[in-house]
Amino acid sequence: MKPTLGWKAAKWARLLPGLKPSLHQQIYQSGVLLLAYSFGLPIIASDVGSFRNDIIEGKTGYLNVPCDAADSANTIETYFESDLFKALDRRRPEIRNHAWAWHSWDLLGEMTRDVTSAASFSPATAFDSCEKPVSTIGN
Repeated sequence: MKPTLGWKAAKWARLLPGLKPSLHQQIYQSGVLLLAYSFGLPIIASDVGSFRNDIIEGKTGYLNVPCDAADSANTIETYFESDLFKALDRRRPEIRNHAWAWHSWDLLGEMTRDVTSAASFSPATAFDSCEKPVSTIGN
């Protein structure tokens, strides 16, 4: 069975379209983006939410204008003409390392520790001053 273009595109890059602005403009993090990065795949995504913070143009992927089919097509062409695509086998480890450096569990743990230490947070007493919620179920 001959592979389809979709299969080939998934092998070379992950497309994250922003076709519904009301939904996608509110995105702050994408598991799909991090999963693709973990396989060393560059991302082609609409410039919505926090994607600009996670995608380094020409290094880990490309951004296009949301809801603009012509710009999306141009961005895809740009990717397939780029050094990122042409040297993808060499670039995959760099993409994986980028994801690990910015999104590892170790980093998340360090950031959480720093925030909770700075706030004198104690899990044992964190909710002492909170009122207990009143259930409205069955009323």
